[in-house]
Amino acid sequence: MSDKWTRVGMVWAAAAVVFALQFRGAVFHFWIQMALGISVLCVLAYLLDPQVLTQAFTSLPREVARRTAAGIAAAGVLYLIFYVGSAAARSLLPAAPGQISQVYDLKAGANRWLIGVLLLVVIGPGEEILWRGYLQRRLVGLTGRWGVALGVAAYGAVHIASGNPLLVAAALVCGGYWALLYHRYDSLWLNGVSHALWDVAIFLIWPLTIS
Repeated sequence: MSDKWTRVGMVWAAAAVVFALQFRGAVFHFWIQMALGISVLCVLAYLLDPQVLTQAFTSLPREVARRTAAGIAAAGVLYLIFYVGSAAARSLLPAAPGQISQVYDLKAGANRWLIGVLLLVVIGPGEEILWRGYLQRRLVGLTGRWGVALGVAAYGAVHIASGNPLLVAAALVCGGYWALLYHRYDSLWLNGVSHALWDVAIFLIWPLTIS
């Protein structure tokens, strides 16, 4: 038992370092660095617990078209949640516009097509493999349903390094949404489609502004 917790702790600690460097360290290119960091973390998780990730991938849906459609719908629902949330933030949080601008400033000067490809192919799916396929699956195996909440907390915590309270809140909302989605359907394919498409929609196609 302790060895399993140690492995989970090592992966989360590595993720915390990667995200801290991403938000606070030297960044040569935010999106490329994020893609590389997520890829390295996925490899680390596999090396420490290959069976856990293997089990996660065995549940890939046989009905790919159906799960893809569900992932698209799930991305749309999450976008609507954020759309409504932006209106609430406009009324309740005077500092919200500045904090959201900080998030969108991350794409300033970067090639939109490159960002889109990285979000669709590496970052969105990779985060689901890491946070849901590995961390949540392992935590649920160790603690039962509490593992879902622990996984959400772990996902939100690594975003604290951004120094942006609204981004941390957004990470908790997204993390909770995808955690419940994965807990219900046990499908990395569905989650990966939802995460990747939501990323592209919120960052590139229909960014939310509350100025």
